[in-house]
Amino acid sequence: MKRILTVGASLVLLVAPAPPALASPTLPAGDTMFEVSCDSSTNSDQLHSLNLEAGTRTPIGDGVPPGGTGSGCAGQGAIKPGTDWHYFNGNSSDLFRVNLISGDVELVGQTMKDGSPVVLVALSIDGFGNAYGLTRYNLYSLDLSTGTLSEEKPADFVALTGGSPLAFAYDEKTDEFYVVENEGGLYRLDVATGELTLLAANPDFWVGSMAFDSRGRLWVNSEGLGVTSVNLEDFGNTARWSDWHVLSPEVYSNSLTIRRTQTSNNENLANTGAAEIAPLVIVGLGAAVLAFAIRRRSA
Repeated sequence: MKRILTVGASLVLLVAPAPPALASPTLPAGDTMFEVSCDSSTNSDQLHSLNLEAGTRTPIGDGVPPGGTGSGCAGQGAIKPGTDWHYFNGNSSDLFRVNLISGDVELVGQTMKDGSPVVLVALSIDGFGNAYGLTRYNLYSLDLSTGTLSEEKPADFVALTGGSPLAFAYDEKTDEFYVVENEGGLYRLDVATGELTLLAANPDFWVGSMAFDSRGRLWVNSEGLGVTSVNLEDFGNTARWSDWHVLSPEVYSNSLTIRRTQTSNNENLANTGAAEIAPLVIVGLGAAVLAFAIRRRSA
């Protein structure tokens, strides 16, 4: 019996997965990163796809439509789930969308509240297509088909820090919205109330834009640092950030976005932790079968 248990345990040790290593600064398979350039004099709000491993970026389409966006710099935007459209605002009340496949840019309309234009600092969209816009003082619900703003709630960054929100993104893994303001503070934003909760601060990284990949890893575009990544829980620890200098300083954008893979059964398992347990279960069953076979042979 001791021989049988030893054989089974050895098999588990040989094939059981090793402890996970530190998160790699590469996108999950199937995720694609894009940015709308913040350089009106050179790139004219040009959409690019980014290849982080090769350190290259590829223009998609011709940038702004005839007449220009008048933005000078595309603001933080987001992809509407189930579509190839990335929505963003400029330095005016103009709301645009760009197709991530063709690069076509369309003017949706003006961001307006009760008939008056409102200049948004950033916008984000949750997994159900609900869109929200931020100013330095308030949070709004945003109608992506018209630009109409409603349900104004206080989200007063000026009162908190004297600063302004820059990066704004939704994470499907936590089902939460997060904001980074220009003083380096990372906040969780409750879109139901506008309440802001400070999670961490990191003055070493000026976060101009951010997006979460399908595994919940945070990616940012930092002025002078190119594209950088960190796990959400490590935001305040500079030593845990992954600097990505390959694309720096050619990439600077306030409108970084990631087209994530569609949720699969495997990803659902991963979200519950079952994906990590499954290999051990299979190995355990295999060891049991082997042990049973040895016992039969010995008998």
